[in-house]
Amino acid sequence: MSDCPVEAMFALVDADKSGELEAKEIVNFIGMGDADDPDVKEFTDSADANKDGKVSVEELKTFFKKKEETLGEGYAAYLEQCQNMAKASSRMQDE
Repeated sequence: MSDCPVEAMFALVDADKSGELEAKEIVNFIGMGDADDPDVKEFTDSADANKDGKVSVEELKTFFKKKEETLGEGYAAYLEQCQNMAKASSRMQDE
């Protein structure tokens, strides 16, 4: 798997360019109302390997690598959906 799409997604979602996705950025990425949303919690629990409440680019790469392994042929569609969500998140930040 090429890391480029994941790094590009990360750059779009990391609004403050801190190098980590914080709760608000994750909420914007997932597209739900708040950090207590079950989808946001599931993503954070899965992606935040060191459990510091933030997701680094390396953690995001690992998350997507695992998704690629579990989804097989369905991975391309999943990745495209996530890329679209990242673009939408980036547009929301610009507003």
